[in-house]
Amino acid sequence: MRAGDAFVGDAFVTDRLAQPRGAQWVVSWRVDAGAMADAHRDVDVALRAGDAVIVNDCNLLLRPAEVPPDTRITVRVAGEVLLSAPWLPGGAPRTYTLSAAALEGGSYLVFGPQRALDVKVPGAPVSAVAVGRPGRAGDAALTTWVSRSAGMSARFGGGSLPVARTLVVVVPWAEQSDPGVFGSTLRWGLGSAVLFYGAEAPAESFAADWVAPHELFHLHNPDVVHRVPWFTEGFTTYYQDVLRARGGVRPPPVAWKGLLDGFRHGCATDQRTPLRAASADMRRNHDYRRVYWGGACTAFILDVALREHTDNRESLDTVYRALAAESRGPGGALDEAGVVERLRNALPADHWGRAWLHASLDGRAALPVGELASRLGVSVSGEQARFDDGAPWSHVRRAILEEPVPSPAPARRPATPPPPPR
Repeated sequence: MRAGDAFVGDAFVTDRLAQPRGAQWVVSWRVDAGAMADAHRDVDVALRAGDAVIVNDCNLLLRPAEVPPDTRITVRVAGEVLLSAPWLPGGAPRTYTLSAAALEGGSYLVFGPQRALDVKVPGAPVSAVAVGRPGRAGDAALTTWVSRSAGMSARFGGGSLPVARTLVVVVPWAEQSDPGVFGSTLRWGLGSAVLFYGAEAPAESFAADWVAPHELFHLHNPDVVHRVPWFTEGFTTYYQDVLRARGGVRPPPVAWKGLLDGFRHGCATDQRTPLRAASADMRRNHDYRRVYWGGACTAFILDVALREHTDNRESLDTVYRALAAESRGPGGALDEAGVVERLRNALPADHWGRAWLHASLDGRAALPVGELASRLGVSVSGEQARFDDGAPWSHVRRAILEEPVPSPAPARRPATPPPPPR
């Protein structure tokens, strides 16, 4: 075998083991995860949480230089310290199996003291553990938080998640009162997420949280090469509000107010930089709100265009799931150009949505989102939106925030397209 390039701490170590014909190498090694956590204090390397240590397994497992897609990997973990992992159990204690995709994508692991949360998501194998001292809300509130958020994500997938197993780790953040503070998700082959919550957040505040729905929707993201934040983060930002409304935890008037407020920052005002360029430089310029909400606005435009064109028979939901399935197929991950091409080709060549898509990604001028909202029958008054069911696309507005249920589409009168963007 070849050990390949293994990431250890902050250095790459390369070893090449030549395998004699007819022989088999067995390689074992020790890693001080606690020392790694003390050195990095980073959830994507290793991080202490109370007496437990959270580790990204990319920093523990050697990765062969080439792994055929159908390879099954066996992992044996020595010792007796308590371990939680999304890995599939093997045939012996502390033995696990991984696919090539799961090995490539990485998973979050938890070593040490932890509390199991009784999370139940119908149709989706999700487990959760809490580490650190219990926060003000208590573990029952955390269980409901994770179950509800994972359930929203599973319903988007027709009752399941696109990964074999998912592990969610919840970590208190001292002196914070927001229910969701920060999160991170790994999702190739297996799913794992770390959710940081405010240690001082009251139990009732978790119903309004957006961090957990956002992170667990990431499990549905199509696989893309390199980073395409306007797509992966922006479309997830759109769905974090849509799915909370569909799940009954965010009333439609509040959900629409939140979406339109976000679009004002992302696309409904003139911008210094086109969205695609801002996305490419996001981590250098820290222009997160522009990229996240600019991408959410792009998702909204496509959703409305697809629903208007097909009378709700097709939507961004169906196109997004098809993109995810394609990216995990024989052709592999998509690049940014491939994503844009497939989104554009979901609409006819002369459809208004194509011009809006181009303007959203590559233009600087404000998009007339208010006109689009008017056609949907949405207006903002105070802290929530008001609805006009006589608007030409009011059926589209209602369908966006409804759990999808297949039904014959009613006949609709033709509607003129919105004005082209500047």
